[in-house]
Amino acid sequence: MYAFQHGAKYIYDTDDDNFLQYDLSGFQAAQEWSSHLVLVGDNLTSNPYAHFGQSTMWPRGYPLERVGAGAERRYSICDVAPPPVQQGMVDGDPDVDAVFRLTRRRKSQPLRLSFDRAAPPFVLPRRTFAPFNSQNTFFAASAFWGLLLPANSVADRVVDIYRSYWTQRLLWLVGDGVAYAPPLSLQVRYDTIRYGVHVSRAPSVERRAALTGKHDTLVRRAPGWQGAPDGQQAKN
Repeated sequence: MYAFQHGAKYIYDTDDDNFLQYDLSGFQAAQEWSSHLVLVGDNLTSNPYAHFGQSTMWPRGYPLERVGAGAERRYSICDVAPPPVQQGMVDGDPDVDAVFRLTRRRKSQPLRLSFDRAAPPFVLPRRTFAPFNSQNTFFAASAFWGLLLPANSVADRVVDIYRSYWTQRLLWLVGDGVAYAPPLSLQVRYDTIRYGVHVSRAPSVERRAALTGKHDTLVRRAPGWQGAPDGQQAKN
């Protein structure tokens, strides 16, 4: 709110265990229309990790029912305005879900992964969802409203994911969308905090499954959502 009230044009959303490796010029701040790589396809979801060289990974918040589905690899070069929300990849120990960590990570070692920095940024088409988080994400002023996190009744591990999905749905209404960019930062997780002191507060496997299961329901229902005039209930 302070930045917004004092005339900020951009806000960089990040976390305390993410460290910039490159400057923010990897995000496009110019407002003029220019050529962008736009994903072509009619899939309900797209896994951005596949575009950046990690096709066997998926981001936290990606619907588990859609993990392993064929990834679209067709693109068009189109003149579009820079998307007001741009999510950058994160090297090191990136933001993957509990299922990935339980099955693909050695318990005593952090993940050490890297994305293809040479892969170009791309824009998601309308009606195709991909989650973005509160780490390494660039917001233009026209989408500052998308920084709002849902109320504290939503679990911490999914609050930014729910935000990402409804933000995308609302951006479609104003002709905007979301872009994904190569890695700009490195994540070094604080293991003693995330897996030690706080482990007793971590949700159970059953609770995690329930939380991640809601992602697919959300992305299936969101395209059919219709706004309503003031005082009327929205249709779904």
